[in-house]
Amino acid sequence: MPEDSPLVDVERLDEVRLHLRSHPDHRALPLLLGLFGDHMGWGVFQLFDEVLAQFDADARAKHIAAALSATSRGSRWWVAHWAVAFPSPVFVPALLATLARAEDDDAHYFAIAALGYLATTRPDVVSALRRYQSTNTDPERAVLLAELFEES
Repeated sequence: MPEDSPLVDVERLDEVRLHLRSHPDHRALPLLLGLFGDHMGWGVFQLFDEVLAQFDADARAKHIAAALSATSRGSRWWVAHWAVAFPSPVFVPALLATLARAEDDDAHYFAIAALGYLATTRPDVVSALRRYQSTNTDPERAVLLAELFEES
């Protein structure tokens, strides 16, 4: 959804959000997860957390994992954000790929946070995060990584 979408489109998106919150339909998930742009969505995008919470965890995980490889960088950012809210081992390969993509630098924080939920049961995740930590130069991500390893 482009940042300069007319207000009527934003209002329609909010209507869709309200409908899906009350009537979740797994067929909508791929379309839903692919519509987010590289912006904040006039405050409506953030409200989709409650919509995603209504979906079956397995269906949600399958579609979030697929959307982490979406063409749209904005969609990947939002989906990485939701991977934190709804962590699943299914996300590991896609989240590691997110960390490897320089163009997804702004989603790295979310990828680290989501992977952090899985690190206690996945030695491969711990190894990958340690490798990332050794090359990371972002102060916020450095703090998050330090906190993750203090707890593990």
